Amino acid sequence: MADAVRGQIEQQIPELHDLVASGIFDEAEVKRIVSKRLKFEYALRRRRTRKKDFISYLEYELNCEKLRLHRKEKRKIMKKKSAPSELGGQKRVLFIFQRAVQKFKGDLRLWNDYFDFCERTGSHKVLGRAFAEALRFNPLSAELWVRAAAWEFNGNNNIKAARILLQRGLRLAPDSKKLWTEYLRLELLYLNKIHQRRALLGLPISASSRASGTSMEVDDSKEHAEDVSDDDDEDSDEDEDEEASESRLSRGVKLGTLAEEENVVKESDQGKAAVAASGMDRFLEGDVVREVYKAAVAQFPDDVDFQVSLIDVIRIFSRMRHLVNEAYANLGDSAVAVAARCVRPARDFEAVDGASGAAGAAVAAVISNFSSALEEAEGLFRMELGEMFAEFVVAAVENLSQPDIGKALPVDAIEELCRRVHVDETAGSQLYALWCRVATVTPSLLHSARAEVYEAATRALAVRGLSGDAADAAMMWAAEVASENAEAADEVYFVATELIEDDTERVRLLEHRVDFCIGRRDNAAVNTAFDAAVQAATAAAWAHRANPEHEGALCTLIVRRIQWTWARSGVGAARKVYNDFLRSTPIQPGWAFLESVIDFEAMQPELDLARIRGLLEKAVTESGEDDHGPWLRFLELEASVGEVGRLGQLYDRALRSLRNPVPFISAARLRQIEHAS
Repeated sequence: MADAVRGQIEQQIPELHDLVASGIFDEAEVKRIVSKRLKFEYALRRRRTRKKDFISYLEYELNCEKLRLHRKEKRKIMKKKSAPSELGGQKRVLFIFQRAVQKFKGDLRLWNDYFDFCERTGSHKVLGRAFAEALRFNPLSAELWVRAAAWEFNGNNNIKAARILLQRGLRLAPDSKKLWTEYLRLELLYLNKIHQRRALLGLPISASSRASGTSMEVDDSKEHAEDVSDDDDEDSDEDEDEEASESRLSRGVKLGTLAEEENVVKESDQGKAAVAASGMDRFLEGDVVREVYKAAVAQFPDDVDFQVSLIDVIRIFSRMRHLVNEAYANLGDSAVAVAARCVRPARDFEAVDGASGAAGAAVAAVISNFSSALEEAEGLFRMELGEMFAEFVVAAVENLSQPDIGKALPVDAIEELCRRVHVDETAGSQLYALWCRVATVTPSLLHSARAEVYEAATRALAVRGLSGDAADAAMMWAAEVASENAEAADEVYFVATELIEDDTERVRLLEHRVDFCIGRRDNAAVNTAFDAAVQAATAAAWAHRANPEHEGALCTLIVRRIQWTWARSGVGAARKVYNDFLRSTPIQPGWAFLESVIDFEAMQPELDLARIRGLLEKAVTESGEDDHGPWLRFLELEASVGEVGRLGQLYDRALRSLRNPVPFISAARLRQIEHAS
């Protein structure tokens, strides 16, 4: 191993001498470079080579090369391109990359770094071999096939090689949607390039439109007709048959005059040109693209979303509008396919205008399409179609505020469509959520009509078990009812609470009721709302004792009630709230709740030490074995009032009680409240 390493370093001697002679590095720096390279080479020859050793070596060599180029430019050193120091760094990095990818053949990131370096340095031959090696070791990687094909097409202008690569990839991985998509994109890009070339040369888009074209035009048609598809091969076979028949005919007929003979030759050449033009016409009209699309669809016949994504690729090229029409017509009759055809105006709008979202006439056309489709649909098909309609509208208003929705969309038409689907009892959850959102900004709806919308959505979503959406709808329902009759909103909350089964969402709804009552400034209603919310939160905490979130929600609700009662009725009433809770609750409140109560007591003008000590005693008794927080708070209290004796006793109690007193000791020292003895 040592001989191999030293041999590797000795090969670099001419390069190192050149670096010193040119003044880029001095001898001491070269010695350090050699020493570093020796360490890296030995590391790469370990029994178990690590990837990070290769990466570190590459980073070091790349940094050395950057430094060399910087000094060369700064010191204005002129070197021949063939000088050892000019070529050595790049060759060494390539050699390290080659060893790395041979060791870690399946590491695509390493391969991509290798490709990137080759492209940056213009090492095209090395890059071609690297792609071949990478694909040999990773034949199922769609990313590698696509990158290799893109390099052939964009870097080498070689459409044939790019096609071959993607076709080989599809033979090995026929289920790769990425490969099918990129193969379709490749054919479209090539076709677009031919269209641009013909436009630049002043040639017509249709090759057959010039019966007497120049020889250059005929050669152009032949060149691209050869690249098209198997259909073109069939055309060439037909040409051969025609030539053979003409040859047989000519042998059985006497030759006429020289003029007649020239006419025969001209007619023969025109026939060949016409056949070539016919093949070119089909290519220019997108026959190859059509066949690739059909092959991709045949591979995924039931995946309408994938088919639509392919159509989106075709749609980018404006001359392929006829292919887009064909593709949409052949999507099928599933709900997803019908929805895709309905949404087409919006997708066309985005493709043409480059807008981030569809608007105006495009959205109106989509809504009209959905309306017609929903009229013909029935049952589950109608529900699926309605959900897809809701998805489209929600996506269209995703970045809009609630007031802007009414300005950007025809909300009256959307609301009417949602109502029709609801009446037929085929509305899904997303459509109900959309209906609620749109009803809020529909100016033609009265308060009573909006309330009906929210009520219908609440009941339907609750039946489907979507408690979160049902609770949101119920909140809007209550707010709408309260705008005309505040007291009637209490009945809405009561009905919705009975409908919603999820404990968390029921508590959330009742907390909303508390906010609503506080906003009305009706103290009696607030207390009633708090009672209902606490009762529901207690039941949820007891039913889900293993889940601390429910206990936390209950304690947060009590703390909130303490604060509200203190502000309205004074300290005594607030103390009664938490005392009643501590006596009656089946749930053992944690340190977080007791600390909040202690904070409340600490804010009072006259500090009640006995009451605070009682709360702290309760805290250290219930959670003082695992949580040192109550002990620290107790120590801070005694230190603040100067009870040194109680401070020492409390510190010793904490050390005996805590299972792991080390964090407590560290925290006490940090706060300078430890026992001084």
